[in-house]
Amino acid sequence: RFEPSCNICHRYKGFSWISWGRTGMYSGTTDPSKPLPMKYHFLSGRHARRKAFLVLVIFVSLSCFLLYYVVTSLNTHALTVKAHRQRVASLEKQILALEKEIVLGKRDLYKQNTVISDALKSGVPDEVRRQLEQVQRSLHSLAVPRFKHRPETSHLDCRRLFHKDKRYMAEVGRSRIVLVESTVLNMDCESIRLRVLRSPQPLTGYGIAFARIVHTDYEFLEEQLRANYSPENHYCYHVDSKSPTVFKERMTKLSTCLPNVYLTEDHLEVDGRTGKNVNFAHMACLKLLEKKGSWQYVVLQQTHDVVIRTNQELKRIFQALNGSNDVEIGPCPAQNYDQRMKWDAESLGVFHNSTWRPSSEALKTPLFIVKGAVQASLSREAVKWMTRVNLTKLIGQFNVGKQSTDEMLMSSLQIAEEWEMPGRFTRRCFLNDSLSYDAITRMVQWRDTDSQCKAGFLRHSVCVLGIEDLPFIARYRHILVNKMMPSFDYGAIACVSELLFNRTYLGQNDHPLNMTFYENLPTVRFHNSLNDTRLLCQALRQL
Repeated sequence: RFEPSCNICHRYKGFSWISWGRTGMYSGTTDPSKPLPMKYHFLSGRHARRKAFLVLVIFVSLSCFLLYYVVTSLNTHALTVKAHRQRVASLEKQILALEKEIVLGKRDLYKQNTVISDALKSGVPDEVRRQLEQVQRSLHSLAVPRFKHRPETSHLDCRRLFHKDKRYMAEVGRSRIVLVESTVLNMDCESIRLRVLRSPQPLTGYGIAFARIVHTDYEFLEEQLRANYSPENHYCYHVDSKSPTVFKERMTKLSTCLPNVYLTEDHLEVDGRTGKNVNFAHMACLKLLEKKGSWQYVVLQQTHDVVIRTNQELKRIFQALNGSNDVEIGPCPAQNYDQRMKWDAESLGVFHNSTWRPSSEALKTPLFIVKGAVQASLSREAVKWMTRVNLTKLIGQFNVGKQSTDEMLMSSLQIAEEWEMPGRFTRRCFLNDSLSYDAITRMVQWRDTDSQCKAGFLRHSVCVLGIEDLPFIARYRHILVNKMMPSFDYGAIACVSELLFNRTYLGQNDHPLNMTFYENLPTVRFHNSLNDTRLLCQALRQL
């Protein structure tokens, strides 16, 4: 049996700590006077305090040294980053200055080319004519505009992608290009104008307006503006109130620097999933645009819509529409809106204090509610009507729904015969049959899984388009496609911009417009006084 005992605790009571010894039987002896062999270590209280203080001093010294090292390293890194950013900003300014000189030089070349053309029209000797024609060819080769890619996409061969080179497409698809926005983007007016107005588009004599709800991706939006910018057009943006501050500041600067770019005064919080406030945001743009310029049609857009038509092509399409609206129409599930509410014009106060005044019977007829897309193309007369009547309560009642609250307004107005919106269609095709009208404004692919999308990415049940979709985008009959996101496949977006550039400046005519198709759309035929609705409904079934 062993038991602990403090052999010397009474002898050395001045010590704060001592080791314990043990006595008892071992090795066959029972003599308790023989202690087990043990080593004792005595540590006085003063010695313990000194040792603890020394450890504390060493710990504090090491901590201070480590903190000094970390702070010094961070300061050095910050100075290096600052110097790098200043260098980048300086290089960007130099590049912009060079681009400005190039633009001015090209303008001089155009002027000289015009002078030579005028001289050739007059009577000049044959020898002089040959020399002038040679000079003109040289000037033309120097002045031909070329699409300029960003560094991220400068290696892309868009021609091979549009021609469906499967091996090259698979190679590019394995490492998709993502647009990383610059934190030091120059936002002075001169820089913005040089980026947007780099290649001014030829005038068409036909103004078009664009009403777009945006919340992110400023550089993408700026490049989309450049792709179809024209001084004849008008561009309105509604900025979501929950957008980042930097994005809001950049959009404000953009509207300040370009005379035909506008921001709405109100900044509503828009919910893209449920559609809350989307109609209110678009209405704010329509009210602003209705007071601007002499545009003929307006295109309603959202952030990640990409226009796939040049200004000249848009002009021809809208001339074919001839004042009719292009709005998607389809059946609306009953749960999308509150059927207990009153939906007649009188209860909604649509024509209160308005110069438009339908019959009393029409005022009491409930609105036939259908569903479509937010994106639509509206004639100026339709916009004038929408801004003169009072749609506030109607939009508010749609707004209280739980889903697709933004997809019922334009479609329902388009077939509200009693309300007589200019450019409307008839509701007779939708009363008994579950027919739909697929508008030409927007192309979208609704799917259930990622694997059903060519690029393999689904967002909110909509395929996000990538380089795999480019061969199809080039031949679509639509005005814009949805969705294309710079955070997923910026290369595809850049190639669409190059396609529009080549069609505009280089005369590329890869997929000519089929004007017969647009001229014979059911909405156009109805607007052009073809009142045989049986034929129109039959045409809808064939679309």
